[in-house]
Amino acid sequence: MQSRLDGFYFVQWEGLNPGGGAGQGVAFVKGGRVYGGDHLTFFIGEFEDHDVLVTAKVGVFPLQGAYRSVTGVVDDAPWDISDIRGRVPGGALPMNVEVQLDAQRADSHARISVRFTRILEFPDSATDGVWH
Repeated sequence: MQSRLDGFYFVQWEGLNPGGGAGQGVAFVKGGRVYGGDHLTFFIGEFEDHDVLVTAKVGVFPLQGAYRSVTGVVDDAPWDISDIRGRVPGGALPMNVEVQLDAQRADSHARISVRFTRILEFPDSATDGVWH
């Protein structure tokens, strides 16, 4: 199922608690699912588009053992972000839409700010398969 949010995104995140860090990576968003990561982790999850609100949850998985996560904690095992939400414009979205999301880590409730910027919109039947 296609979503108006489908595309390839540049993602920036920042831990909002003391000791929190920042990072950036990329994400592939397609049909209610999100797949992404950076040089330390990858994340897989799902989202729902409620027209002017997006909600999501993702699992974060380390690629090579222990690392200092965006929340300032040294992690060596997968962890979840189960409460992700942010406002999104209603209706059709521009190719380079930016979506600001607020999130909380499921186990510690550490707060995270995430910004998705679409850099490539996937082709669909409405565009006759042309990339934008």
